[in-house]
Amino acid sequence: MKKTRMTAFWGLLGALLGSLICSTAWADQALLDAYKKEFAFLQAQKKALQQRLQHLEKKSQQRLRQAKARVLQLQGQILRAQDQAGKLQQALQSTEQSNQKLDEQKEQLDKIVERGALALQEGGLPLASAQQKKMSKEELLQEIFRRTGRLMEQQGQVRREKAAFFLKDGTQTQGELIHLGRIATWAHSPRFRGALAPAGTGRLKVWPQDAVATAEALHAQKMPAVLSLFLYENRDKEAMWKEQQSLYAWLNSGGSIAWVIVWLGCAGALLLLLRLMILGWATTRAASLLHQVEERVLHGDAAGALAMARRWRGPVARGLEAALTHLGKPRAQIEEQLDECLLREAPKVERFGTAIGVTAAVAPLLGLLGTVTGMIATFNVLTEQGAGDPKALAGGISEALITTELGLIVAIPTLLLGTLLAGHAARLLSQTEWASLHLLNTIQTHAGTAPTEATAHQETMQRPYDTPGEIESYPSKAFASS
Repeated sequence: MKKTRMTAFWGLLGALLGSLICSTAWADQALLDAYKKEFAFLQAQKKALQQRLQHLEKKSQQRLRQAKARVLQLQGQILRAQDQAGKLQQALQSTEQSNQKLDEQKEQLDKIVERGALALQEGGLPLASAQQKKMSKEELLQEIFRRTGRLMEQQGQVRREKAAFFLKDGTQTQGELIHLGRIATWAHSPRFRGALAPAGTGRLKVWPQDAVATAEALHAQKMPAVLSLFLYENRDKEAMWKEQQSLYAWLNSGGSIAWVIVWLGCAGALLLLLRLMILGWATTRAASLLHQVEERVLHGDAAGALAMARRWRGPVARGLEAALTHLGKPRAQIEEQLDECLLREAPKVERFGTAIGVTAAVAPLLGLLGTVTGMIATFNVLTEQGAGDPKALAGGISEALITTELGLIVAIPTLLLGTLLAGHAARLLSQTEWASLHLLNTIQTHAGTAPTEATAHQETMQRPYDTPGEIESYPSKAFASS
């Protein structure tokens, strides 16, 4: 019984395990089939998406090509539009220039018409206002040219009349007036023969210019060799005769500062003259004097060289004299004597140089001071009387300009000549120093050739033991052996 139950149990257990194994295998197969279906679906979706992506890429590339073509087309349109705009701008500028030229021509035409009408009115052939309004610009211009021709013919004619004019003292007299058109007039009367000038308001007066020969020739109806006249445009404005201003009046118009500058300039000129005389007296032919002195020294004639230097004048001769006088002393002492000689000669050569420089510097400052005072006077007149009277302002302006001019006139030549003379003085001092040192070097060179070879060798051997302060002296008779 137990065996039967155990067998049934194990059979049932085997059946259960078999069914479980079969169900598990079936479930795995179903799951695998489901995975395969899902994978196939996804593969189909992927392929569909790839195809769609390719389609979209082709479509986007096509759109991109179309867009680029459109951009190129639009760029071409922009370039054509810019070209057309440039042409239109040029056309607009040409039109504006043409309009401007037309406006300028119209303005010039209006000025020509206005001046022509004014000239005709002054010449005695005026155009009526009503007539000007009725005519066009072209007709008015033609009428002006026609009347201008008639006016030129009238003004080129010589006419005579008996009329009055004013003499120099202001009295009125009668005489024959000879008119050359409307530009010049001569008078021929017992009291005056010559040219006339406008006296204002259509009247004439005597003109101081010498035109007697012209007036007499025209009175005799002859052509003068020289036509002396006074040309005028009209008789409405009085012609003023400007007298030739004297130097004293010109300086006096510059005020007190102008006279100070004049005296300063005279002092500067005197200083320049004195300095020129001093430098001329001090100037010598340095090369010639040095050559003559060297010849005598090298030939042993020291006394003759000293006498030669004393016979010449100037700082160069005195520098050579100082060198020759102290030949027997060491070179350092001789050079000290030369420095003393240069210091003694420098004030003589540079005399009046500082005063000339001060004069050249002060003159333009005085001119500037006069300018300031003149402008102050001008502004005072403006404050008191206003700007209505030009003659009242002319005094201050004249003072300002005259003092400036005088200051520059004094300063420029004084500075130029003073600089040249200062350079000449510096050259004289340089020549003095050069001539003296050249003479000493020549004597030293000539004296160095006299000792024997042994003596020279001995001096060479002893020279390293010389102290720094030891200075070789010139032999008193070393230059006597040549």
